[in-house]
Amino acid sequence: MIKGVYEIAKKHWSLIPHKKIYIIERLISKTIGSIFSILIYAVLPSLIVKALTEGDQEQTIFWIIVIAVCYLLHIISYYWNYWIDGIDNNYVYCKLKDAIFNALVKYDLDYHKNLSTSRVINTTAADVWNISSLNDSIVDCIVTFFKIIVMLCLILMTNVWVGLLAIIIILGYMQAIERSNNRMVYYLRKQRKFQDRIAGSLSEVLDGKLEIQVYDMFSKLQTRFQNIVAKFRIAYLKKRFYMDLRDSGLPMIYQIGQVLLYFVMLIYVFQGKFTVDKIVLLIGYYDLMVTDVQYMCNCSKTLKTHIVAVDRIQEVLDYQEKHLLSFGENEQDDITGNISLCDVSFRYEEEPTLQHINAVFEHNQVTAIVGKSGSGKSTIFNLLLRLYPLEEGIILLDGIPIYDYARKVYFSNVSVVNQKPFVFHMSIRQNLSLVDPNHKRQEEACKRVGIHDIIMHLPEGYNTILTENGSELSIGEKQLLSLARTLLSKAEVLLFDEITSSLDSKTTTHIASLLKELKKDHTIIMITHKPEMMRASDNIIVLSHGTIVGCGTHRELLKENEYYQRLQLRKG
Repeated sequence: MIKGVYEIAKKHWSLIPHKKIYIIERLISKTIGSIFSILIYAVLPSLIVKALTEGDQEQTIFWIIVIAVCYLLHIISYYWNYWIDGIDNNYVYCKLKDAIFNALVKYDLDYHKNLSTSRVINTTAADVWNISSLNDSIVDCIVTFFKIIVMLCLILMTNVWVGLLAIIIILGYMQAIERSNNRMVYYLRKQRKFQDRIAGSLSEVLDGKLEIQVYDMFSKLQTRFQNIVAKFRIAYLKKRFYMDLRDSGLPMIYQIGQVLLYFVMLIYVFQGKFTVDKIVLLIGYYDLMVTDVQYMCNCSKTLKTHIVAVDRIQEVLDYQEKHLLSFGENEQDDITGNISLCDVSFRYEEEPTLQHINAVFEHNQVTAIVGKSGSGKSTIFNLLLRLYPLEEGIILLDGIPIYDYARKVYFSNVSVVNQKPFVFHMSIRQNLSLVDPNHKRQEEACKRVGIHDIIMHLPEGYNTILTENGSELSIGEKQLLSLARTLLSKAEVLLFDEITSSLDSKTTTHIASLLKELKKDHTIIMITHKPEMMRASDNIIVLSHGTIVGCGTHRELLKENEYYQRLQLRKG
């Protein structure tokens, strides 16, 4: 058991740096409390009984005073243990949350292939809370184990045969408990897996409500969900079987053993080998030992249960991003914003996505990248955002490879506005302050994109709290807010990924005219499928199957490029 506790402790302590002083204080306070418990529940009661049977009043009073003092010290030692327990639990919980947050923000775009979002959320919520108190169970297991060893030795010193019988009973009970705990943990792992799948299914229902209603998917999804729940139920019931066996069936082992011990001691009494005080001492040792074995097995159960949580958290922390690249040391921040793709090729999961792309994106221009779905448009953006490594070619920003720039410099000069803008569950002011806390600059950016007046008509103005999906704002207004946030970053290069795809014609026209104004001091690159946005561009790059099949202005391409002409016929 101790070896297993050591392995669990080693895993737990590898997650984050733990404060050794807290572990030491736990050990000391628990050890002191254990010593006093042996005195209080076994040694001192036998001494009091001995003094009483001998009619020694002074000794009786003396040992009663001693046991009273021991009670007080016992309470103090356990209060110390509980106090340090609270401090350590809080420390571990906060450190784990920090470690997970720092890990999540570094994940690449492919993390969901190995870790589902529901799995990550469950882990960061329930699992972190579960193991924040793991140090307490680890220390309790260690101290209680040695306390049991000491009491077994004391019983052997008192009577060898009684001691051997006690050892057989205790070892048998512990072995049965460990087996039940191991089976329980096996099914707990399965239970948690199906809990993740249940959470994932519920999340899909919330995200896909429209599709579920339109395509009448309810019955099929319900069947799928019920199958998952059924597997969860089986795993839970099997886990519960071993849990109930451990808690209500196996105690029969030590109970039968206790009857045998009473019978053996009764024989010794009849033979005149045992006095009353010795019986009180042995019964005290055995009862205390059984209580401690049960407590230690409960701690072991907690450890084995929570090792599942430790493993899940370890997977979240150890996720190795495959594509994010290290940054260089170039801190040159006087950037104009001219970008060049020189003979760039890229394969995604063995499929060629870009093939020998040569393109220039100039400052003070709006360049549109157009093409059918899967033509490689988003891949160019992902490469510009350094989300994937280049296989061939080079990307330059002002003549310098983008991988040479320091992180802060590069991302302070290259920013993106996505098709589905994300707003945080906080006020509009706080959303903007994540980029720039200056209120005056925030309002100037909002005025520039045309959302200031809309914000001022909200109940709390800039202090209006946005819900998780930002339902207080329309899709177009969220796009404008996202654009204002991008302008606050002071980036020279602005990437716009299909930002008008879900907007009405009026808002699209506003965005188009806004881009013409923004290009005066920015390099603007946009992915679009809307003809009106193509017409607003200074230069257009046409992609098909990862290659450039056209380049020029809207008029030039409309006159000379058949592929581009077909794109214009698509509904915007």
